[in-house]
Amino acid sequence: MSAAGYAGEPFQVYKLYFPKINLDKENLERIDEIHLKVACGHIEAIKKIPDDWNIEIVRAISAVEEFHSSAGHGGAMLTSIDVMNGSLYIKVGEKKCFDVTASIITSGPKMQQIDLPLSKLNLKPQKQK
Repeated sequence: MSAAGYAGEPFQVYKLYFPKINLDKENLERIDEIHLKVACGHIEAIKKIPDDWNIEIVRAISAVEEFHSSAGHGGAMLTSIDVMNGSLYIKVGEKKCFDVTASIITSGPKMQQIDLPLSKLNLKPQKQK
């Protein structure tokens, strides 16, 4: 299910999937940082943390939670965002103000920030227990 124009069902948990990020592999462009902001929702769980990555969760301030992650050193930088697909679980709080945005920071010959609104992300619902 694409997240475009989607507000989510209250208290439903979703796995987050990123779109394909085209990296300049010839020039050794790598993913160095991943950041999320979740408005009117909750970062419920993290299934996988890449080796040698640092993770920080900032709990809701003004109904916005933040996820910050970064490579601990150059060798830990990611060559693809795929390793993070399905690793983050997000619970919808208030449907009318729910939003998720992501920022991907790359490094290589030139540093780049790729901003992804909810419409570019993919949320897949998890079965309720």
